Amino acid sequence: WCFAKGTGIPKEPEIAFSIFSEVAATGHGGGISGLGYCHQRGLGVEADEAKAVTFYEKAAEKGHANAYTLLGKCFISAKQESKAFMLFSEGAKLGDRLGKYYLAKCYYDGRGVERNSDKAVRLFQEAAILGDAEALVRLGRCYMKGDGVSKNPGKAVQLYQRASELEVTGGMIALGDCYERASGVKRDFEKAAELYKQAADAGDPRAVLKLGECYENAKGVKKSAKKAFELYTRAKKDAGLVEATTRLAWCHANGIGVDRDGGKAFPMFTEASRLGSKEALRGLGYCFEKGLGVKANLRKAVQMYQRAAEAGSATAWSDLANCVVNASGQKRNNQKAFLLFKKSASMGDSVGNRKLGWCYVKGIGVEKDVRKGVQYYHRAADMGDSMAISSLGVCYAKGMGVRKDQVKAFELFKRAAEMGNPTDICNLGVCYKKGTGVAVDHKKAAELYQKAADMGDAAAICNLGVCYYNGTGVTKDMDKALGYWHDAAEMGNSAARHNLDRCRKAKNKNKEKVMILASLSELMPPTFEESKSILERPLFKEPIGELSEDLKEKRRELTLKAFKMTLDQVNSKRRKDVVEAQRAARADGRDPRIGIAQKSDIRLNQLIESCNHLYNLLHEPKKRSGGIRFVKAVQLTKK
Repeated sequence: WCFAKGTGIPKEPEIAFSIFSEVAATGHGGGISGLGYCHQRGLGVEADEAKAVTFYEKAAEKGHANAYTLLGKCFISAKQESKAFMLFSEGAKLGDRLGKYYLAKCYYDGRGVERNSDKAVRLFQEAAILGDAEALVRLGRCYMKGDGVSKNPGKAVQLYQRASELEVTGGMIALGDCYERASGVKRDFEKAAELYKQAADAGDPRAVLKLGECYENAKGVKKSAKKAFELYTRAKKDAGLVEATTRLAWCHANGIGVDRDGGKAFPMFTEASRLGSKEALRGLGYCFEKGLGVKANLRKAVQMYQRAAEAGSATAWSDLANCVVNASGQKRNNQKAFLLFKKSASMGDSVGNRKLGWCYVKGIGVEKDVRKGVQYYHRAADMGDSMAISSLGVCYAKGMGVRKDQVKAFELFKRAAEMGNPTDICNLGVCYKKGTGVAVDHKKAAELYQKAADMGDAAAICNLGVCYYNGTGVTKDMDKALGYWHDAAEMGNSAARHNLDRCRKAKNKNKEKVMILASLSELMPPTFEESKSILERPLFKEPIGELSEDLKEKRRELTLKAFKMTLDQVNSKRRKDVVEAQRAARADGRDPRIGIAQKSDIRLNQLIESCNHLYNLLHEPKKRSGGIRFVKAVQLTKK
């Protein structure tokens, strides 16, 4: 058996078959049963299921306990569960630990017999006493769920620990899950990842999958989308796990460790959903919602989310709630969304808890209660939800539902950023920029913005543009600033669009100002040059909204002085025009009060109108009156 299974020595199938044959020749049941095992697994001989069953039956006739169990497993594979139950019962009666273990599984799963968790627990205990390490794992699950025995997570952890020490990969995975979920033990993502790695190194594909999730979500290890994708691929290749196919599909859907490709994601979700994966049903809903690999169809998306939720996916309830929240008009029902988030949260989903906290903080579908919202943020954060951790940081930074604590806020933002989410990295950069719980460090802020920007975060790209615009943390570079804002604006960032609009307006205002000044200067060269020199001082080159109150007042004074000089010149010229008009009228015998004097007044009004527009442009841009546009004012001035 050691040569057959590689227990303590290298696996040698040919030697195992030879020894079993020699022993079986003496009529020993163990040797005959061993030959059945070799024929079943193709060890040292060509695989032949029918011959394996024949050898097991012969060994059982000789009273070999383990033969009953091995024969029962053959009938389980053949879907003859009642026959398998009878054989496991015979093996258990003869004291076979595997017989007791598989009989316990029959009672627990209701296979070939009516489900009876109490009998299952008793048999798992008997098998464990006989040294069956797998029975320790199953018994631990009973204690964790309170199924057939009083619920006791602490006892479950002890059993998983014993199984792990016996190098049972199932025990390592179960114990790692306890550390990840804080079930019966303090949460420790690093310990969980370490246990998953041990089991993965031992060749358990389930552990490979769990380790991939750790790398994807930065739980106990440094985030690596590429590593996660590689591990999912390995789990699918080695064991064809449905869950691995689902995770790979999500990678293609969201561009995790691979280019985003809905054309690959949709068929993979379809394949996994047919094999019973509830998370694959969620994936199909996501594809229909976003139009990935298939035409967008919100109705079908909701149907898929509903099927996934009914199949037991906690996150699917949150997906359904999001569809309700994002609906418009009469279709939107915030109270329904709240109840769906609550359902998801009650099932232990981190997204559901975070979204439920958001509902309480914002008063979505429920009376606003920030303190309660913060409690749910804490629950989601404890589960490792980076967005919940970041939301908590905002609450502590602003004193929302908790006592204001800038240092605590910084710690939370830093913790979230370490999980590799670009949005959280950007938020940490804002902390360094504003000095939230840490000394102001513009260079560090710019570095964090750059890191998040490289990961495609629009807000970080916009903030990096601001850094280059103002020269904070980086060398001032207007071209780079505009480039970053343009990229962020194309990604839908409203702040970047606003910054670009401000730049365009400032450029247009400067152009209009120059045009108006040039026009007035042509009409009144001597005196207006003095007022023009005032308006070209550095004080007038910055947007008025960015000046301090003192500088704004100074700018008003200079503006008034410039226009007083201009209008004084205009009035002086007007008086001369009137005198000249009167002399010409008398010489021609006309009424001097009519005609030229009237035209002079019209010209004066046009000049004043232009001056008023220029004053509004430079002085109170947001309060300027409508009517004649600046370009029209320039045209009037030129006339």
